[in-house]
Amino acid sequence: MTARRKRHLLDLDFWVASMRKSLEERAGRRRWRSFIRRVLARVGDGDALPLEHDPSALRCLWRLGLASIGAAAQKEVASLVRRASEASASPPVEVTLLVRCFASGCYGFLDKGVCSDTPECTSCPFALFCRYASARGSPELPPSESFSARLALGALGALGVPELLALIISGGRSEMKAFRTAEKLLSKAASLRSLATWTVKEFESVGGVTHEAALRLRSALDLAVYWAVEPRPPGARFSQARDFVKYYGPRLRDLQAEYFIVALLDNKNRLVGEVVTGGGGLSGATVDPKVVLKRAVRDAAAHVAFLHNHPSGDPTPSPEDLDITARLVQVCALAGVRVIDHVIIGGDAYTSMSESGYI
Repeated sequence: MTARRKRHLLDLDFWVASMRKSLEERAGRRRWRSFIRRVLARVGDGDALPLEHDPSALRCLWRLGLASIGAAAQKEVASLVRRASEASASPPVEVTLLVRCFASGCYGFLDKGVCSDTPECTSCPFALFCRYASARGSPELPPSESFSARLALGALGALGVPELLALIISGGRSEMKAFRTAEKLLSKAASLRSLATWTVKEFESVGGVTHEAALRLRSALDLAVYWAVEPRPPGARFSQARDFVKYYGPRLRDLQAEYFIVALLDNKNRLVGEVVTGGGGLSGATVDPKVVLKRAVRDAAAHVAFLHNHPSGDPTPSPEDLDITARLVQVCALAGVRVIDHVIIGGDAYTSMSESGYI
């Protein structure tokens, strides 16, 4: 059983609520509640109607990894019903009825259960975590409910991150199988931001990601970065450090090496060009004041701002940062170019040397 399956299905409140919702949708909420009241009136809320002798119910619980089939079943099922009842604040008899109806229709209450001999995996809330569904291949969504169909509607936010990743991985085919792979990626990476730093080989190391899918993922994530730092329309201004962080942060915050950017600005602090150097630490060789000055003169920049990242995530200026900044300020001043800031980005944090009094 996967870690995700354990995490979700051992949340017994979630398990009970999902079964109840599924059955209410199939039978109607009023009919389901009336059925529960009739059974409770007949047997009382303490009678758990033992499930261990119901083959359909045992099969359903086994598929979900909640019980075994054999000598241990009786003790496991009794414990499961008790814990689910406590977690969901539902009478034990309702828990057992939920399982029976979900598995077989429960004495004709429904024509067929969701988890019957021929289970309806496409409408099952547990299909992604089910042994049967895994063995037969991932269930697919109906065409009208597929990720691609929902995306085609054009509504912003119609899909979440796992669904969007699944579309990229699948190329429009076997979306539910790709969805499970997408969840594995996000679980391993811990966040989308971390995932954005992965190489093609790292993507390929996760089961279910082919070389072609890894290339598509890497391309899509790179495209997102380019979109984030696409030049602003003419006339846009940088008036404070936060403007630089908002514009350059997506490009710099997750890089694994230090990069240095010179933002060239006119006298109204509008961006007219930039210089990018990096791949190593800040030094006189990496950030050449003469190169900075030459570009500033060429682009007729009145002001410049410097930005670089700290891969450690700590934006505190180092002695080397302070030294190179002082030299750049001095050289630019000789040519009449004003340095308005040097912003260091470390993860989600930043330090503005102007705001901190270093410039």
